Amino acid sequence: MALFSWHGATSVALMGAALWLPPEPARISQAEDRLTGAEHAIAGQVRKIDHATKTVVIHTADGVDQTARLTEDTVVHGVTSAASAVDAWAKDALEGAWALLHYTGNGTHETAVAIDVLGGQRVKIAHGSVVTVDQAAGFIVIKTRAGAEDTFALARHVVVEAGRGVERGATATCRAIEKGAEVAISYSEQAGKKTAVVVKRS
Repeated sequence: MALFSWHGATSVALMGAALWLPPEPARISQAEDRLTGAEHAIAGQVRKIDHATKTVVIHTADGVDQTARLTEDTVVHGVTSAASAVDAWAKDALEGAWALLHYTGNGTHETAVAIDVLGGQRVKIAHGSVVTVDQAAGFIVIKTRAGAEDTFALARHVVVEAGRGVERGATATCRAIEKGAEVAISYSEQAGKKTAVVVKRS
């Protein structure tokens, strides 16, 4: 196992694969800080990186293909072979990966700010109204459309979108989402534990 420092984060190389460990808030780099300029965030699987048209296609957890424009400034987190989405190795590194896409704009004029690779974490989605947000314990409980309560741990790198741009972290999530709010939560699941990666006000 080898450790690499990159943009304030730590990458762990294990059997040829790289796992991105997000930096602590106090160590957020300039590249990470740019995420505060993103207006929206979605989670899904990268279906295509097209260097000819400079676009990325994400198949979202809601089952929709969403396309965003790539620029020289679109940063990539989670892989060691590409720092920018327009790098030569980005296509091989990103296609098929589950990721968070941070972007600006709406409709046909969306521009990718950053792509965070989630490794092998398949992303699902849940919709409902917030019952509890507990910053100290790091979890959120929603009442789903089916009427059941569902609990999600807040990942350290959880992203929240509540109409004021995109922010990262459990503190920002708890500040932006109040009891009763209608939300869509993109999450990964392992050993029965659900972990929120994106919390978006509906």
